Amino acid sequence: MRTVGKLLLEALRARPLPHWLAAVYLSLRWQAFVSLDTRIYYPFRVRIGRGSRLIGRVTLIANGAIEIGRGVELYEGCFIQCQGGTVHIGDRSALGPYVIVYGGGDVLIGRTCSIATHTTIVSTTHEFGDPTQPIRNQGSTGKKVVISDDVWLGAHAVVLAGSHVGEGSIVAAGAVVRENVSAFAVVGGVPARLLRERPKET
Repeated sequence: MRTVGKLLLEALRARPLPHWLAAVYLSLRWQAFVSLDTRIYYPFRVRIGRGSRLIGRVTLIANGAIEIGRGVELYEGCFIQCQGGTVHIGDRSALGPYVIVYGGGDVLIGRTCSIATHTTIVSTTHEFGDPTQPIRNQGSTGKKVVISDDVWLGAHAVVLAGSHVGEGSIVAAGAVVRENVSAFAVVGGVPARLLRERPKET
Protein backbone atom coordinates (compact mmCIF):
# COMPACT_ATOMS: atom_id res chain seq x y z
CA MET A 1 0.00 0.00 0.00
CA ARG A 2 1.33 3.43 -0.96
CA THR A 3 2.01 5.88 1.83
CA VAL A 4 0.75 9.46 1.92
CA GLY A 5 4.31 10.68 1.26
CA LYS A 6 4.62 8.56 -1.87
CA LEU A 7 1.24 9.72 -3.12
CA LEU A 8 2.26 13.35 -2.59
CA LEU A 9 5.55 12.78 -4.42
CA GLU A 10 3.72 11.21 -7.37
CA ALA A 11 1.34 14.16 -7.49
CA LEU A 12 4.26 16.61 -7.52
CA ARG A 13 5.98 14.72 -10.33
CA ALA A 14 2.83 14.72 -12.43
CA ARG A 15 2.90 18.49 -13.01
CA PRO A 16 5.53 21.24 -13.18
CA LEU A 17 6.43 22.63 -9.78
CA PRO A 18 6.46 26.36 -9.09
CA HIS A 19 10.10 27.40 -8.98
CA TRP A 20 9.98 28.42 -5.32
CA LEU A 21 8.50 25.04 -4.39
CA ALA A 22 11.14 23.20 -6.39
CA ALA A 23 13.80 25.22 -4.51
CA VAL A 24 12.29 24.30 -1.14
CA TYR A 25 12.02 20.63 -2.16
CA LEU A 26 15.67 20.44 -3.29
CA SER A 27 16.90 22.28 -0.18
CA LEU A 28 15.12 19.87 2.14
CA ARG A 29 15.72 16.73 0.08
CA TRP A 30 19.48 17.22 -0.26
CA GLN A 31 20.25 19.34 2.85
CA ALA A 32 21.54 22.18 0.69
CA PHE A 33 20.71 25.85 0.22
CA VAL A 34 18.76 26.60 -2.96
CA SER A 35 17.67 30.22 -3.34
CA LEU A 36 13.98 30.81 -3.87
CA ASP A 37 15.01 32.86 -6.92
CA THR A 38 16.49 29.77 -8.59
CA ARG A 39 14.74 28.65 -11.78
CA ILE A 40 14.54 24.84 -11.82
CA TYR A 41 13.14 22.70 -14.60
CA TYR A 42 12.82 18.91 -14.06
CA PRO A 43 13.80 19.11 -10.36
CA PHE A 44 13.52 15.36 -9.87
CA ARG A 45 16.50 14.92 -12.21
CA VAL A 46 18.71 17.11 -10.02
CA ARG A 47 20.95 15.71 -7.27
CA ILE A 48 22.69 18.12 -4.89
CA GLY A 49 25.37 17.25 -2.33
CA ARG A 50 25.00 18.28 1.28
CA GLY A 51 26.12 21.81 2.07
CA SER A 52 26.01 23.09 -1.50
CA ARG A 53 24.69 26.60 -2.13
CA LEU A 54 22.78 27.93 -5.14
CA ILE A 55 22.83 31.68 -4.62
CA GLY A 56 20.55 34.12 -6.42
CA ARG A 57 18.87 33.50 -9.75
CA VAL A 58 20.58 30.29 -10.88
CA THR A 59 18.89 28.39 -13.75
CA LEU A 60 18.94 24.58 -13.92
CA ILE A 61 17.33 22.87 -16.92
CA ALA A 62 17.74 19.18 -16.14
CA ASN A 63 16.37 17.69 -19.37
CA GLY A 64 18.98 15.00 -18.83
CA ALA A 65 20.63 14.90 -15.40
CA ILE A 66 22.43 17.39 -13.16
CA GLU A 67 24.68 16.00 -10.42
CA ILE A 68 26.11 18.55 -7.97
CA GLY A 69 28.62 17.37 -5.37
CA ARG A 70 29.03 18.39 -1.73
CA GLY A 71 29.95 21.96 -0.83
CA VAL A 72 29.52 23.30 -4.38
CA GLU A 73 28.73 26.99 -4.92
CA LEU A 74 26.73 28.29 -7.90
CA TYR A 75 26.39 32.06 -8.04
CA GLU A 76 23.93 34.58 -9.47
CA GLY A 77 23.11 34.05 -13.13
CA CYS A 78 24.66 30.58 -13.54
CA PHE A 79 22.87 28.75 -16.36
CA ILE A 80 23.11 24.96 -16.74
CA GLN A 81 21.18 23.19 -19.49
CA CYS A 82 21.59 19.45 -20.00
CA GLN A 83 20.26 19.27 -23.58
CA GLY A 84 19.66 15.55 -22.96
CA GLY A 85 23.12 14.92 -21.50
CA THR A 86 24.59 14.85 -18.00
CA VAL A 87 26.33 17.68 -16.17
CA HIS A 88 28.39 16.60 -13.16
CA ILE A 89 30.05 19.11 -10.80
CA GLY A 90 32.52 17.70 -8.27
CA ASP A 91 32.75 18.45 -4.56
CA ARG A 92 33.73 21.95 -3.42
CA SER A 93 33.85 23.46 -6.91
CA ALA A 94 32.56 26.98 -7.51
CA LEU A 95 30.91 28.46 -10.61
CA GLY A 96 30.96 32.26 -10.59
CA PRO A 97 28.26 34.64 -11.77
CA TYR A 98 26.86 34.06 -15.26
CA VAL A 99 28.76 30.86 -16.02
CA ILE A 100 27.01 28.92 -18.80
CA VAL A 101 27.19 25.13 -19.20
CA TYR A 102 25.59 23.20 -22.08
CA GLY A 103 25.63 19.45 -21.41
CA GLY A 104 24.37 17.86 -24.62
CA GLY A 105 27.56 15.81 -25.01
CA ASP A 106 28.09 15.45 -21.23
CA VAL A 107 30.19 17.73 -19.03
CA LEU A 108 32.30 16.48 -16.15
CA ILE A 109 33.72 19.13 -13.81
CA GLY A 110 36.06 17.76 -11.16
CA ARG A 111 36.56 18.61 -7.50
CA THR A 112 37.71 22.00 -6.11
CA CYS A 113 37.53 23.75 -9.49
CA SER A 114 37.25 27.55 -9.72
CA ILE A 115 35.26 28.70 -12.74
CA ALA A 116 35.17 32.46 -13.04
CA THR A 117 32.41 34.77 -14.17
CA HIS A 118 31.02 34.59 -17.72
CA THR A 119 32.87 31.37 -18.57
CA THR A 120 31.12 29.20 -21.17
CA ILE A 121 31.43 25.39 -21.40
CA VAL A 122 29.87 23.81 -24.49
CA SER A 123 29.76 20.06 -25.18
CA THR A 124 27.94 20.17 -28.53
CA THR A 125 28.81 21.59 -31.92
CA HIS A 126 26.60 22.40 -34.91
CA GLU A 127 26.74 20.38 -38.10
CA PHE A 128 27.25 22.61 -41.15
CA GLY A 129 28.27 20.34 -44.03
CA ASP A 130 25.27 21.01 -46.29
CA PRO A 131 25.45 24.54 -47.75
CA THR A 132 21.91 24.21 -49.13
CA GLN A 133 20.41 23.99 -45.63
CA PRO A 134 20.42 26.50 -42.80
CA ILE A 135 23.01 25.55 -40.20
CA ARG A 136 20.31 25.59 -37.55
CA ASN A 137 18.46 22.79 -39.38
CA GLN A 138 21.45 20.44 -39.67
CA GLY A 139 21.52 19.22 -36.09
CA SER A 140 24.43 18.98 -33.70
CA THR A 141 27.01 16.52 -32.43
CA GLY A 142 27.82 15.99 -28.77
CA LYS A 143 31.41 15.60 -27.56
CA LYS A 144 32.18 15.13 -23.87
CA VAL A 145 34.00 17.90 -21.99
CA VAL A 146 36.17 16.91 -19.03
CA ILE A 147 37.53 19.49 -16.59
CA SER A 148 39.72 17.66 -14.10
CA ASP A 149 40.23 18.39 -10.40
CA ASP A 150 41.67 21.69 -9.17
CA VAL A 151 41.31 23.61 -12.46
CA TRP A 152 40.98 27.40 -12.60
CA LEU A 153 39.13 28.83 -15.59
CA GLY A 154 39.58 32.61 -15.80
CA ALA A 155 36.80 35.08 -16.53
CA HIS A 156 35.22 34.86 -19.99
CA ALA A 157 37.07 31.63 -20.86
CA VAL A 158 35.41 29.30 -23.38
CA VAL A 159 35.79 25.51 -23.35
CA LEU A 160 34.56 23.85 -26.54
CA ALA A 161 33.15 20.38 -27.22
CA GLY A 162 35.60 17.49 -26.92
CA SER A 163 38.10 19.36 -24.75
CA HIS A 164 39.89 17.77 -21.78
CA VAL A 165 41.41 20.20 -19.29
CA GLY A 166 44.01 18.44 -17.14
CA GLU A 167 44.33 18.44 -13.37
CA GLY A 168 45.76 21.55 -11.73
CA SER A 169 45.80 23.55 -14.95
CA ILE A 170 44.93 27.23 -15.41
CA VAL A 171 43.08 28.72 -18.37
CA ALA A 172 43.67 32.47 -18.65
CA ALA A 173 40.84 34.98 -18.89
CA GLY A 174 39.31 35.16 -22.36
CA ALA A 175 41.05 32.01 -23.65
CA VAL A 176 39.31 29.57 -25.99
CA VAL A 177 40.08 25.89 -25.34
CA ARG A 178 39.30 23.58 -28.26
CA GLU A 179 41.49 20.55 -27.50
CA ASN A 180 43.36 18.95 -24.61
CA VAL A 181 45.21 20.92 -21.93
CA SER A 182 47.96 19.05 -20.08
CA ALA A 183 47.93 18.70 -16.31
CA PHE A 184 49.48 21.69 -14.48
CA ALA A 185 49.69 23.72 -17.69
CA VAL A 186 48.94 27.45 -17.88
CA VAL A 187 47.30 28.30 -21.20
CA GLY A 188 45.93 31.47 -22.77
CA GLY A 189 44.94 33.05 -26.05
CA VAL A 190 42.62 32.27 -28.95
CA PRO A 191 42.98 29.41 -29.50
CA ALA A 192 44.54 28.55 -26.15
CA ARG A 193 48.25 27.72 -26.25
CA LEU A 194 50.79 26.78 -23.60
CA LEU A 195 52.23 29.77 -21.72
CA ARG A 196 54.11 27.90 -19.02
CA GLU A 197 53.83 24.93 -16.67
CA ARG A 198 53.13 24.95 -12.96
CA PRO A 199 55.48 23.01 -10.67
CA LYS A 200 53.97 19.63 -9.81
CA GLU A 201 55.75 19.48 -6.46
CA THR A 202 56.88 22.11 -3.95
